[in-house]
Order: sequence, then C-alpha cells, then structure tokens
Amino acid sequence: MAVARTAFAVRTLVLGAVVLGTAGFVTADKAVTVVIDGDERALHTYSATVGDLLAEEGHQVGPHDSVVPAPDAAIADGSRIVVRTGRLVVLTVDGVRREIWTTASTLEELTASLGGRYAAATTTASRSARIPLTGFALDLRLPKSVTVVHDGTSTFLQTTAPSVAAVLFVAGVQVAEADLLSTDLTLAPVDGLIVTVVRVTTDQSVTRKRIPFSTKKRADASLYRGVTKVVKKGRAGLSQSTYVLTLHDGAVVSKASAGTVVLRRPVARVVAYGTKARPSSTPTRRSTGGVDSLNWGALAYCESSGNPRAIGGGGIYFGLYQFNLSTWRGVGGTGNPIDASRAEQTYRAKLLYRDRGAQPWPTCGRRLFT
Repeated sequence: MAVARTAFAVRTLVLGAVVLGTAGFVTADKAVTVVIDGDERALHTYSATVGDLLAEEGHQVGPHDSVVPAPDAAIADGSRIVVRTGRLVVLTVDGVRREIWTTASTLEELTASLGGRYAAATTTASRSARIPLTGFALDLRLPKSVTVVHDGTSTFLQTTAPSVAAVLFVAGVQVAEADLLSTDLTLAPVDGLIVTVVRVTTDQSVTRKRIPFSTKKRADASLYRGVTKVVKKGRAGLSQSTYVLTLHDGAVVSKASAGTVVLRRPVARVVAYGTKARPSSTPTRRSTGGVDSLNWGALAYCESSGNPRAIGGGGIYFGLYQFNLSTWRGVGGTGNPIDASRAEQTYRAKLLYRDRGAQPWPTCGRRLFT
C-alpha cells in the first residue's frame, strides 16, 4: 500500500513538472512586430528586452539610432518595436558647411524636423529623395527677408534667390547699365538686406548769354577837339552753351559743358573824336565875318520865342538857338547854354553857322535871311 502511494506521488510530481514546464514555455514565447527603417516584420521571441531581441536579429544599435521602446525596455506579447537608423548628412546652408545626424528617411522629413525656414528652403535635391543609410551631402538656401527700394517705392519679399541679381529678377525690378546699386549684383543676399536702386539718367540744358560789344575810336579832323560822335552803333553778340546733366532719381547731381557756339557776333561801336583846333572862347577876340548881317533875332524867336533859358525837345535842346550839349561844346561853349548870356549864345550860333550853315536849324534856319 505504501509503495502504491509512493508511485502515485512520483507520477503526480512528474505530471506537475510537465504541466508547469509547458506553462513556462507558453509564457516566454511572445509575438512582436519589429519595424526597422520602414521594413516591418512579425516575430516570435523569447527575448526579455528590446535590446536582446535586436541583438538576436543581428541588428546592432548605433549611438545615433532611434529605438522605441528603448533598448532596455521589457518586451510584452504584442509589442511593436520601431528602429530608425541614424544617417550622417553634410549640410551646406547658405555656403556654411555643417554635419548633422538624422533618423529621417527622406529629405522632406529632414527639413521638416529642422524647422520652418528649412521647410521653405531651396535644396539641391528633390524633397521626396530618400536619405541612404550611408548618408549624403546637401546644399540649402534659406529664405531671406529682402527689401528693394526703387522708383519711389519699396518692394518686400521673402526669397531663396542665390544672388542680388536674382532677387531683383524675382521682384520684377529691371536695372539699366547706368543705374547705381547699393550692393553688388553677384553677392548672396542676407536676411534683412535692403537693396537700393538709383535710376541714373541724362538730360541737356541750353543757356544763352549776351556778348558785349567793344568800342573803337577814330580820329576826325572835321570835329573840334573834345567833341565825339558815334559813327556806328555797337550791337551785342549772342552765344549759346549746351550742358549735359546727370540726374539721380530725377535730381541733378552734375552738370558738364558740351560746348558753346556763337549765334551772333558782336558789332563794335565806332566813335569819332575831333582833332580840329577850337576857336577862341572870347567873343571879342574873333570876328564872325559876314554872318553879323543875318537876322539872328528872327532865328532866336523861331527856335525859342527869344527865351535864352528855353529848354525844348524833351530836355535835350537849350537856349535861344536850341543847342544840344555836344554841338554847344563843339563850338567852344562850356556848361549849359541857358547859363550863358544872350551875346555868348549868339556868338556861338554864328560860329556854328560859319561851320555848317543853316543846317543845324532845318525848320527855322530860313529866318536868318528875312
């Protein structure tokens, strides 16, 4: 009886061990999903942690890789393990080289992870391009805020244009060869750049100027010394000067002569001066000859109503015989005829008659013969 109980106990222990072993086996086997760089696989594993499973699968986790859950996390049945391998990307951003590690698999993912300005950057590769595990090099131009000041207005734009020339093209601003720019067309724009375009144009101006005439003097033996006579009136000439104007945005900044031409040459004035000796200024020392018999009173009455202080002709004729001042002086008179006596005025009139006859009195001269 005791032997039978012992055998039963042994069978019970063996059966329990088998049952427990089976239960332990079932508990250790876990169904998991592993995604490595987009490649998804369903696996069964006895590994306790994520790191153990990846090692079992022959995947070595690098320092730049992303593993979710973390390598030391415990694995449960139904776990999903995602591994993204780190890639080295050599970026040249606006001419500045830098190296970054990324787990992004495409260029679009990479630029999105770097921030807003990178998402709008111009790249040398398609944004849908995949980033190989071996890494790659990439050039980017980040958008810049640029203001173009031109033609009395300002144009603001966000641009990834590679040069100032390209910025002006994008802004629709044409630049002539003579125009001035605040920066070189070949330079790469920087954020906040202000490009000023100064329009340079040219124009002409014409001015005219009076050319004064000269005076030539000529001796005349028919005139008394001290007497002058205008033989030929002078006339001023005229010149025309042309200037080239340089304008910046419509304002004149320089003026250069383009030449001067004479439109009319000046004509010299010719003045005759007397060389004839003057008669004596003392009436008693010189006889007037046969002129004494002429009717000087009639002439004086006709010319000035017999008034020795008469002024006529709008203020240019004086005295009994209406001398003008140059004629008066030509016959030796001094001062003004109206300040001379009747006898002095008559004496000078007789001298004038001896020299020129009745011609100085074209209207009243015939009265001398009445």
